[in-house]
Parts: sequence; structure tokens; C-alpha cells
Amino acid sequence: THKYEQPGCHVCLDYVANLGDISTGSVGSPDGWSTVFVRSKIGDSVWAKAMAAGVFETQPMEKVKPGLELVSKLANEKITKNKATLEARKTFGVGKALRNPYI
Repeated sequence: THKYEQPGCHVCLDYVANLGDISTGSVGSPDGWSTVFVRSKIGDSVWAKAMAAGVFETQPMEKVKPGLELVSKLANEKITKNKATLEARKTFGVGKALRNPYI
């Protein structure tokens, strides 16, 4: 899928939507399943309502293979690679253009 990546993906340091109330993805999950991260009170509320309504079938992440270990590995690889891209871009002035001169 690399040929379909957007340019912003090469400088993004967030693999799992860390600021989202809830985020999902298939990495770490068996075929047909998704990994779900719930990170806030709002997310907890929405997820609890979905579970009460029987919308999703779940199982503990600890029982899933390859599981959280693969998600963590790929997230760390992305961060490392993209930090290098950001550092390289600083050499041709892109980073400077992003700074707010009024701060």
C-alpha cells in the first residue's frame, strides 16, 4: 500500500490516532477483526453504549495474535523513520517555514 500513502504520512509521528477518543485499525488483529483503542471518558461512554447494544463482538487484546506487540513495533518504526525525514527536511528550510514568528 506504500504507493498510495499521502505525503503527510511521511512526517506524521502518530500511528494510532493518539488524540482520538476512539481509534481502530487492523494491525495486530486477525483477518476480519479490528484493534480498538479507547482513550477518553467520551470514548468510554460511546464504546460502552455500543457494547450494551451488542454492536461489536470483542475479545481481550492479550488473547489476540500478533496483538499489541506488532502495533507497538510498527508505531515505533514509523516514528523513528519519520523523525529522520523531519530532520532531513530541516536542512532545506521546510521546518523554519512552519514556525510561527509571533510566538
